[in-house]
Formats: sequence, C-alpha cells, structure tokens
Amino acid sequence: MILYHGTNQNFCEIDLMKSKPNKDFGQGFYLSREYAQAMEMAKTKVAQLMQWLRAKGFCKELLTKQIYNKL
Repeated sequence: MILYHGTNQNFCEIDLMKSKPNKDFGQGFYLSREYAQAMEMAKTKVAQLMQWLRAKGFCKELLTKQIYNKL
C-alpha cells in the first residue's frame, strides 16, 4: 500500500512531537491513499507559509519560485 503525507517540508523520520494536538482526529501523523489529497494539503501548507512570510515583509515572487520548485 502506498500512502502520502501532504507537507511543504522534507523529513527522514516521523516526529510526533511536531504534530499539532487539536487536529480532526487528534495529534498524529496524517496520511492519505490519495495523492491528490496529499498534494492539496501540501499546497495549503505552502499558502499558509507564504501568508506568514508576506506578513513579515518577504518578497512574494522570490518566495513563490523557491517554494514551488521544491514540490
């Protein structure tokens, strides 16, 4: 079975201490059988990061190139 995790971060191992406690099914490492669902979550994470960085005054065009090239 192939499972996907939607994220904008590279990782080598699962660290549950980094997961947030108030998710739909509690704290954990969420996976999906659906590639498209995981990709949408990754895009959501990128959008959230972009919003945070813009609020801090970072350049949108430069950040978009750097972040989306990693997906």
